[in-house]
Amino acid sequence: ATPIDFAYAVHTDVGDTCVGAKVNGRIMPLMTELKNGDEVEIIRSKAQVPPAAWESVVVTGKARSAIRRATKNAIRKQYSGLGIRILERAFERSGKIFTKESLKSVLHRLARKDIEDVLASVGRGELASTDVMKAVFPDYKDERVTLAAPKQREEGWSKI
Repeated sequence: ATPIDFAYAVHTDVGDTCVGAKVNGRIMPLMTELKNGDEVEIIRSKAQVPPAAWESVVVTGKARSAIRRATKNAIRKQYSGLGIRILERAFERSGKIFTKESLKSVLHRLARKDIEDVLASVGRGELASTDVMKAVFPDYKDERVTLAAPKQREEGWSKI
Protein backbone atom coordinates (compact mmCIF):
# COMPACT_ATOMS: atom_id res chain seq x y z
CA ALA A 1 0.00 0.00 0.00
CA THR A 2 0.97 3.67 -0.32
CA PRO A 3 0.76 6.58 2.12
CA ILE A 4 -2.40 7.65 0.24
CA ASP A 5 -4.02 4.28 1.02
CA PHE A 6 -2.96 4.68 4.65
CA ALA A 7 -4.46 8.19 4.81
CA TYR A 8 -7.80 6.93 3.45
CA ALA A 9 -7.72 3.97 5.87
CA VAL A 10 -7.48 6.44 8.77
CA HIS A 11 -10.35 8.65 7.53
CA THR A 12 -11.72 9.88 4.20
CA ASP A 13 -11.08 13.51 5.19
CA VAL A 14 -7.45 12.68 5.97
CA GLY A 15 -7.04 11.11 2.52
CA ASP A 16 -8.83 13.97 0.74
CA THR A 17 -6.57 16.59 2.35
CA CYS A 18 -3.29 14.64 2.09
CA VAL A 19 -0.44 16.56 0.39
CA GLY A 20 2.59 14.62 1.57
CA ALA A 21 3.89 11.96 3.90
CA LYS A 22 6.76 11.29 6.26
CA VAL A 23 7.75 7.64 6.34
CA ASN A 24 10.02 6.74 9.28
CA GLY A 25 10.69 10.44 9.90
CA ARG A 26 11.71 11.29 6.30
CA ILE A 27 9.54 13.10 3.74
CA MET A 28 8.80 10.61 0.98
CA PRO A 29 6.74 10.73 -2.24
CA LEU A 30 3.09 9.69 -1.90
CA MET A 31 3.76 6.86 -4.36
CA THR A 32 6.22 5.16 -1.96
CA GLU A 33 5.41 1.52 -1.23
CA LEU A 34 4.94 1.03 2.53
CA LYS A 35 6.39 -1.93 4.40
CA ASN A 36 5.23 -3.56 7.65
CA GLY A 37 6.35 -1.57 10.66
CA ASP A 38 6.79 1.74 8.80
CA GLU A 39 5.87 4.79 10.86
CA VAL A 40 3.73 7.09 8.67
CA GLU A 41 2.84 10.73 9.30
CA ILE A 42 0.39 12.36 6.86
CA ILE A 43 0.92 16.02 5.92
CA ARG A 44 -2.42 17.73 5.21
CA SER A 45 -3.78 20.93 3.65
CA LYS A 46 -7.39 22.13 3.68
CA ALA A 47 -6.98 23.48 0.13
CA GLN A 48 -6.10 20.04 -1.26
CA VAL A 49 -8.43 18.15 -3.60
CA PRO A 50 -7.27 14.64 -4.52
CA PRO A 51 -6.14 14.51 -8.16
CA ALA A 52 -7.80 11.90 -10.38
CA ALA A 53 -4.34 10.47 -11.18
CA TRP A 54 -4.15 9.10 -7.63
CA GLU A 55 -6.72 6.52 -8.65
CA SER A 56 -4.08 4.63 -10.64
CA VAL A 57 -1.54 4.81 -7.77
CA VAL A 58 -3.61 3.51 -4.85
CA VAL A 59 -3.98 -0.17 -4.07
CA THR A 60 -7.09 -0.38 -1.87
CA GLY A 61 -10.65 -0.18 -3.13
CA LYS A 62 -11.65 2.17 -0.31
CA ALA A 63 -9.07 4.75 -1.40
CA ARG A 64 -9.96 4.34 -5.09
CA SER A 65 -13.69 4.87 -4.50
CA ALA A 66 -13.06 7.86 -2.20
CA ILE A 67 -10.85 9.49 -4.87
CA ARG A 68 -13.55 8.92 -7.52
CA ARG A 69 -16.17 10.45 -5.22
CA ALA A 70 -13.99 13.47 -4.42
CA THR A 71 -13.20 14.04 -8.11
CA LYS A 72 -16.88 13.80 -9.03
CA ASN A 73 -17.82 16.26 -6.26
CA ALA A 74 -15.11 18.72 -7.36
CA ILE A 75 -16.37 18.65 -10.96
CA ARG A 76 -19.98 19.07 -9.78
CA LYS A 77 -18.91 22.03 -7.64
CA GLN A 78 -17.29 23.69 -10.68
CA TYR A 79 -20.43 23.18 -12.79
CA SER A 80 -22.54 24.50 -9.94
CA GLY A 81 -20.42 27.67 -9.76
CA LEU A 82 -20.77 28.13 -13.51
CA GLY A 83 -24.54 27.60 -13.21
CA ILE A 84 -24.76 30.33 -10.57
CA ARG A 85 -22.95 32.80 -12.85
CA ILE A 86 -25.18 31.90 -15.81
CA LEU A 87 -28.39 32.30 -13.78
CA GLU A 88 -27.19 35.53 -12.14
CA ARG A 89 -26.63 36.99 -15.61
CA ALA A 90 -30.04 35.76 -16.86
CA PHE A 91 -31.84 37.20 -13.82
CA GLU A 92 -29.90 40.48 -14.16
CA ARG A 93 -30.92 40.77 -17.85
CA SER A 94 -34.57 40.56 -16.85
CA GLY A 95 -34.15 43.04 -13.98
CA LYS A 96 -34.53 40.44 -11.21
CA ILE A 97 -32.22 39.52 -8.35
CA PHE A 98 -31.03 35.90 -8.24
CA THR A 99 -31.15 33.97 -4.98
CA LYS A 100 -30.86 30.23 -4.44
CA GLU A 101 -34.07 30.45 -2.40
CA SER A 102 -36.01 31.48 -5.53
CA LEU A 103 -35.28 28.02 -6.98
CA LYS A 104 -36.66 26.06 -4.00
CA SER A 105 -40.30 26.38 -5.01
CA VAL A 106 -39.71 25.28 -8.63
CA LEU A 107 -37.59 22.17 -8.10
CA HIS A 108 -40.51 19.88 -8.97
CA ARG A 109 -41.20 21.83 -12.19
CA LEU A 110 -37.56 21.50 -13.22
CA ALA A 111 -37.53 17.78 -12.27
CA ARG A 112 -34.52 18.21 -9.96
CA LYS A 113 -34.14 17.06 -6.35
CA ASP A 114 -32.15 19.98 -4.95
CA ILE A 115 -30.87 23.47 -5.76
CA GLU A 116 -27.29 22.28 -6.36
CA ASP A 117 -28.65 19.84 -8.96
CA VAL A 118 -30.37 22.72 -10.81
CA LEU A 119 -27.19 24.82 -10.73
CA ALA A 120 -24.97 21.95 -11.91
CA SER A 121 -27.44 21.11 -14.72
CA VAL A 122 -27.40 24.73 -15.92
CA GLY A 123 -23.59 24.79 -15.72
CA ARG A 124 -23.32 21.54 -17.72
CA GLY A 125 -25.74 22.84 -20.34
CA GLU A 126 -28.38 20.18 -19.63
CA LEU A 127 -30.87 22.83 -18.50
CA ALA A 128 -31.24 26.21 -20.21
CA SER A 129 -31.29 29.39 -18.14
CA THR A 130 -34.48 30.43 -19.98
CA ASP A 131 -36.21 27.25 -18.74
CA VAL A 132 -35.27 28.15 -15.16
CA MET A 133 -36.47 31.73 -15.69
CA LYS A 134 -39.81 30.47 -17.08
CA ALA A 135 -40.21 28.13 -14.08
CA VAL A 136 -39.50 30.91 -11.56
CA PHE A 137 -41.43 33.62 -13.45
CA PRO A 138 -44.24 31.99 -15.50
CA ASP A 139 -44.87 35.26 -17.42
CA TYR A 140 -41.17 35.55 -18.44
CA LYS A 141 -40.49 36.29 -22.11
CA ASP A 142 -36.98 36.06 -23.50
CA GLU A 143 -36.25 39.51 -24.93
CA ARG A 144 -33.13 38.49 -26.81
CA VAL A 145 -33.36 38.21 -30.57
CA THR A 146 -31.87 35.25 -32.37
CA LEU A 147 -30.41 36.20 -35.71
CA ALA A 148 -31.13 33.75 -38.49
CA ALA A 149 -28.60 33.14 -41.22
CA PRO A 150 -29.53 34.93 -44.46
CA LYS A 151 -31.20 32.66 -47.00
CA GLN A 152 -29.00 31.56 -49.85
CA ARG A 153 -30.24 32.59 -53.27
CA GLU A 154 -30.75 29.55 -55.39
CA GLU A 155 -28.82 29.77 -58.60
CA GLY A 156 -28.52 27.34 -61.42
CA TRP A 157 -29.89 26.61 -64.82
CA SER A 158 -33.51 26.35 -63.51
CA LYS A 159 -33.47 29.84 -61.92
CA ILE A 160 -32.06 31.79 -64.91
